[in-house]
Amino acid sequence: MKKIFIAMMAMAAFAACATEDTLVAPKGEAITFGNAFIDNATKAIDGTYTNIAGDANELKAFNVYGTVKNTESVVANIFNGLEVAKQNGAWVYDEAYTQYWVANNTYNFAAVVNGTVTPGVDGMPVAIAYDATQAADGTQDDLLYAEVLGVNYANNVQPVKFTFNHLLSKMKVTVKNQMQNGNGNSYKVKGVKVLDATKTATYDVVNKAWGTDNTKHNVTFGHIVSVGANSVEDAKKLEMGATGESNYERLFIPEEGAALKISIDVEYYVQNKVANADGTHTDVLNDSYNKVLDATHTFVAGRAYNFVITLGNPGEPITFAVEDITDWVEEDVIVGVKVVDETNIEIYSEEGLRWFADQVNSGADTFAGKTIKLTNDITLTNLWTPIGVERVAKSFHGTFDGQDHTISNLKVNSTDEAGFFGYNWKGNIKNVKFDNANIVGAHYAGVVVGWADGAQNGGENTRWSVENCHVTNSTVTVAAVNNDLGDKAGAIVGYAYAIDVLGCSVATTTIKAYRDLGGIVGILNTKNLHTALVDNCVVGNDVTLIVDNSVNYNNYTAQSQYNVNHYAGRVGGTKATVGSGNSGEATIVF
Repeated sequence: MKKIFIAMMAMAAFAACATEDTLVAPKGEAITFGNAFIDNATKAIDGTYTNIAGDANELKAFNVYGTVKNTESVVANIFNGLEVAKQNGAWVYDEAYTQYWVANNTYNFAAVVNGTVTPGVDGMPVAIAYDATQAADGTQDDLLYAEVLGVNYANNVQPVKFTFNHLLSKMKVTVKNQMQNGNGNSYKVKGVKVLDATKTATYDVVNKAWGTDNTKHNVTFGHIVSVGANSVEDAKKLEMGATGESNYERLFIPEEGAALKISIDVEYYVQNKVANADGTHTDVLNDSYNKVLDATHTFVAGRAYNFVITLGNPGEPITFAVEDITDWVEEDVIVGVKVVDETNIEIYSEEGLRWFADQVNSGADTFAGKTIKLTNDITLTNLWTPIGVERVAKSFHGTFDGQDHTISNLKVNSTDEAGFFGYNWKGNIKNVKFDNANIVGAHYAGVVVGWADGAQNGGENTRWSVENCHVTNSTVTVAAVNNDLGDKAGAIVGYAYAIDVLGCSVATTTIKAYRDLGGIVGILNTKNLHTALVDNCVVGNDVTLIVDNSVNYNNYTAQSQYNVNHYAGRVGGTKATVGSGNSGEATIVF
């Protein structure tokens, strides 16, 4: 605490020393305070409270406000910001201001840690002003509030027990190095700052809401250090696959749609391949740059946010996401993503799309029962890792709705399941456009989905679909090498099993493969009782299907053996249907 207990005794403003005379009531047992607890507390921000194993949530002091109402509804103020502090395990205040329980009266109490209180007519807090300015050492004062209303312990004397709630939000920054083929190369992330945060505001105690005055400041977080590092003073090198956290956590005033930005300074180090005399290798600074990322977000009181920045290979975009931490009330929040509710998620940037892909591919979330919606056109800037790397556990199970937005510059280079989605198992994909896509693979390739499976391993077929998806100005290339490669290529889907492909289109696009290639899907397939359908799709102008038989490992002698067609290259199973509503033709080149 910034106040000294003894000094506070002398300075405390106490407006109702003669309360008992006013209420004409005898003294009872003294009013005391005890067992003050911080709800969802976390480690100390400024030393106001601690979180030590075995003695968690140890608060040092707080200021108490209180009123009493007698049986004739006369109200008097009995505490007006008096400091209560912990001494020898007990919460005490200046004996000169001792108040007492009186039977049949009703008491209200409030307690505040930090902030500037505006009292109402009865002396209880109605507003608390707060300044988030960092001290010279970077720390901030946490702001806590508690109420105990409508009580009388005269007949069951006990301390007034406060449970404090955080009136602020908290934030930290984590960096993940997802560099591929790092070969000993590493990053340092330094000087992490949040720009344009709200500096001062007032909390309305009555309406439980914050107002702001538009005063802004920048909040410093220090460097990124390796998790578990002994020193937190210097930025630590993050090797490939490593994760680091900011030196510090910082406090923010709760705000709807706070227009923040995160600034980071990045240093990229390469390992000198020539060994030193002792056999070690020296890291050499190769490049450095500053990156400012959009971190617009709604901050809620009592919630802690972990803003996660994902670094890829040099020259690739920095992706950005937000995860929760467990000390405070948890909330999943992702930059580039708006979580509307438990089942609806909106994505509005490349960073959000890359977070989405990472969630699926890591097995963190299949998004079963959830809908992902695009709210912006998105241009991708580097190689894309297809969404879905396994048929079930690490594939997409939800609904992806592009809302007629366009994803441009999709570039995929994958050995299997190449496309915006790789494996898609029982997932609906609809209303999305792709322009200037370049898909390269060895097996199962389509701009929208490499492998779309509506009933994997013979399970129930419930008519999952790829619908109203459109591809323009693109290429799909599947290279024939040997042994069942170079096949199953389509503009929309490479391999469509037990799934409907409806109302899709392709124009100004070239598809090249050894066999099983079609303008819409490479293979449409079913077995057992499953059904599959391609219908109401359009093969537009300048669509070319090129049969690459430069490596004719099956020794085909007839063109029909290559399975190439305008809508579906090959149709398998009795319940797979190319409908009559399709239109247009591709140019087929052998």
